[in-house]
Amino acid sequence: MLSQRSDAMTSFDGSTIDEQSPTDPSLIGDFRMIYMQEVPTEMHCFENEIYGATKIAMIKIKLFIKISDDTNTTFNRHFNKTYQPSIQKFKIELSDESDLFFHLIHEVTEDEYQDIQKSQNLTMSFVEYPSILTNMLNHCVKKHDNKNLLVLLQNEHNKDESELKFVQAFDFKSLELMTLKFKKTCQETREAHIKYRYFKLQQDIIILQEKNEFIFNVVKIKNPSLLLQIETSLVNMFDSDSGENFFEI
Repeated sequence: MLSQRSDAMTSFDGSTIDEQSPTDPSLIGDFRMIYMQEVPTEMHCFENEIYGATKIAMIKIKLFIKISDDTNTTFNRHFNKTYQPSIQKFKIELSDESDLFFHLIHEVTEDEYQDIQKSQNLTMSFVEYPSILTNMLNHCVKKHDNKNLLVLLQNEHNKDESELKFVQAFDFKSLELMTLKFKKTCQETREAHIKYRYFKLQQDIIILQEKNEFIFNVVKIKNPSLLLQIETSLVNMFDSDSGENFFEI
């Protein structure tokens, strides 16, 4: 009986939602997401042409890779145990849950990465690039103690461009480990992401409503007195909350 209830609870997967749901704009172009995390980031921006506006924000960082379309990929994946697919493109997206229109992108091919590698004296290869960035980001999350910083600096002359800096701070010196250039996505792309996030929110609401209805029906049948207690508690809670918001004029 318990397993049946558990199966019923996990069966709510949004099946009542229209199957023609929008595609995640981030995955267009055969990209695969390999990392997603909110990372504390020190943001420097230009407001009213005054430099120095700084804040700490939890920036959602997503990493994506696009695998090369090789005719031998399927064969190698199944029969070659040492096979490692080659990365055609690597993409990073920055977004902020508190600002729907904040969306920056960093996208490079292997040839473009070589320029970054040479200009910053990086020793990692393009294949290692995603995994090392993942480790660095996790390090910023776990040890955010003002010594391992992620700094987002907006371009003074072009507000559509920014630099993301991995900074290690010492007592008397700050060391920039790596700098990545980002661009603000176009309005059409930002709108597509907002529409998708809105759809996902609606989807979550529908799933929660289905679960709530299921729990309501089960408790109503198995333990009506408990349901009455729950409803009474909810009414009292909402009455007390609403009472605090009223005042005489």
